[in-house]
Amino acid sequence: MNKKIQKKGVSPVITSIVLVAVVVGMITIIFFWLRSTMVEGVVKLDKNIDMVCQQDVKFDAEYDFTTGDITLLNAGNAPIFDIKIKVYSQGNYKTIKMSEIMGSEWGQSFTVGKSLSYNIASSLGYSLESIEKLQLIPMLVGKNSAKDKKVVDCKEEYSKIINKE
Repeated sequence: MNKKIQKKGVSPVITSIVLVAVVVGMITIIFFWLRSTMVEGVVKLDKNIDMVCQQDVKFDAEYDFTTGDITLLNAGNAPIFDIKIKVYSQGNYKTIKMSEIMGSEWGQSFTVGKSLSYNIASSLGYSLESIEKLQLIPMLVGKNSAKDKKVVDCKEEYSKIINKE
């Protein structure tokens, strides 16, 4: 009584379905990983916003460490949406925006050729004597690929640093 045990393997149809499912899963994982690592391009003046920061944003800034008066001039070719100010004091810093300090006086943007002076001493959060330096970082508004407005900080290499003398 020898019975033959028949060994059955996995059906080629099942194997194909599992293989396709694994490949689709791997492609999905790779797609979402690549999507998360890619930086979305933002455009202003028909250029990448980083190029605008490098080539078109130029501004002059002076700060009087005794009175707290700041004077700004947009000498570039692009309107500046806002300016982020890093106030350094005793090894720490605090960040505040010009639009927060000035409120409605700031307006929609710091347009080309515009100059302004304002006393920001009370808004900085430190005593005038303790402030060591200010770093002014321009912020621009551009549009992403979906045509949505997006506020972008220029890189710190395009900022102005005003040191106490």
